[in-house]
Amino acid sequence: MSNRTTILLLATFTLTIFPLVGWLIFKIISEENWTAVFFEGHSIILQICFGSVFGFLSALGAWYLIRSPFLLPVIEKYGGLIKSLHLKPIDIIYISLCAGIGEELLFRASIQPFLGIWITSILFVALHGYLNPFDWRVSVYGIYMTAVIIIIAYELSYLGIYASIASHVVIDIVLLFLLSKLNDQEAIPKDDFPIFLNSEEEEGEIS
Repeated sequence: MSNRTTILLLATFTLTIFPLVGWLIFKIISEENWTAVFFEGHSIILQICFGSVFGFLSALGAWYLIRSPFLLPVIEKYGGLIKSLHLKPIDIIYISLCAGIGEELLFRASIQPFLGIWITSILFVALHGYLNPFDWRVSVYGIYMTAVIIIIAYELSYLGIYASIASHVVIDIVLLFLLSKLNDQEAIPKDDFPIFLNSEEEEGEIS
């Protein structure tokens, strides 16, 4: 089974199983109707528009951060991983939709009401491996994403679940697309940290 097939199957698993797990958690702990989350908040169009804009801006911020010199080892790692999957544009859209819908229905709609915004957001980012005490570079990116996820969590409270889903989906689409199109020379740093001590000529070659 190819890496591409595996990631597509994992995406499908996320879309189908995560919401089911969330529903079970909610049903066990709460007497409220879990499906009410689909009908709460502002109009769906407003939610999707706001969530998409925030997701796009957040993705650009994340891209700017991981393209900074001292995080080049991070983009080398994840860029190489994404490129090895040989994802097509339709794959990226499908994976992003599965992750955005499945994960938001589990974490935001099902876990967040009981653990709260901050704990759920930190847990979410940590489970993705971005808060790594053994890799401070990844943790820098993780801190940024934690802030983004906290705002997405508040979107659920003030706008609705569709805003949170839209933000998540757009972030994934933008970052997966950019990482999949990253040239090898852009992703590989000349030296290890501190990269900012490299010559200006070397920095020009990798920027």
